[in-house]
Amino acid sequence: MIIYSPRRFGKTSLILETIHRLKKEGFPCIYIDVSTITSKRDFAQRLASTIAKETSKGISEAVRKIKENIPKITPKIVLKGEGDMEFFVEFEDKKSDMDKLLLNLYDLPQRIAEKKKKKLIVAFDEFQEIQRLDGEDIEKNLRAKIQHHSDVAYVFMGSKRHLMERIFNDKTRAFYKIGKHLSLRMIPKEEFSAFIIKRLKETGIRIELPLVDEILKITACHPYYTQMLMHEIWNESYPERVITAESVKRGMEQVFLNQESLFVNLWDSVSSKQRNLLVALSADEELSLCAQSTIIKYELGSAATVNKSLKALENKELVEQKGERYRIQDIFFKEWVKARGS
Repeated sequence: MIIYSPRRFGKTSLILETIHRLKKEGFPCIYIDVSTITSKRDFAQRLASTIAKETSKGISEAVRKIKENIPKITPKIVLKGEGDMEFFVEFEDKKSDMDKLLLNLYDLPQRIAEKKKKKLIVAFDEFQEIQRLDGEDIEKNLRAKIQHHSDVAYVFMGSKRHLMERIFNDKTRAFYKIGKHLSLRMIPKEEFSAFIIKRLKETGIRIELPLVDEILKITACHPYYTQMLMHEIWNESYPERVITAESVKRGMEQVFLNQESLFVNLWDSVSSKQRNLLVALSADEELSLCAQSTIIKYELGSAATVNKSLKALENKELVEQKGERYRIQDIFFKEWVKARGS
């Protein structure tokens, strides 16, 4: 399965909760966050470590499993508190053929599943980051192996939709049509409103439905930003224990205060034309950015400059493409830019 969602949308929390429940039912689960991996060697070591740890009852079994299945590596044990050991492996030979080792590793989940006579789940988070690690080569070799795995379910998740689509929708790439696609959607406003009112009531805080609607309008029903804003609003509701328009306003002010340093650094990291483009997007995401009237109004330079600026902002993960339009990813940064540009 291929899962898309915007950043901070709850994708990782969802898969980790799913893994937690599957483990309770006795299914071994392998979770790899590709965004934290720095090299192909690191990928191989992380994969070996996680597979061994999550499919073994103890360190001795994990070490034995590594020695039996993967040559030329040295298991290394790290103690992490009393009675708790974190297991990871390192390669003895720094010149080892990573592709050969990885090919062996890719088959390991299936071999373990067959031996245990139990289905196994492997989840790769932020899989689009594989492109930093000689991605197309990894895709080709991984696809060649997992297409024959009948006892392992694979989940590939990502937050950069345009990069994920290149991997899974490009006919020239190895992962083309490898599985079912699922795009996480916004929580329906009515359900989100009822959830917020219920949770606030549980803590003795009252709020009227129109104010909840206003909050969700500000956050566009995005889980992460709603949670961030509600935390500050909840703090501002004391001692009256009721949320008012004033406490919503103060909550927003506190969010901006908390994020000010980050937002200033982001603003300082972009060029003047990119700043102008951010101001334009903060004012109206439906603008035709390459229209002459927009270019003149916001001093964007030219259509070519707009495209160049969009590419740069996308690479910085400040904007993302949605259909034919672009939008600022961080909802509060958008509001901060809007206030700065007004």
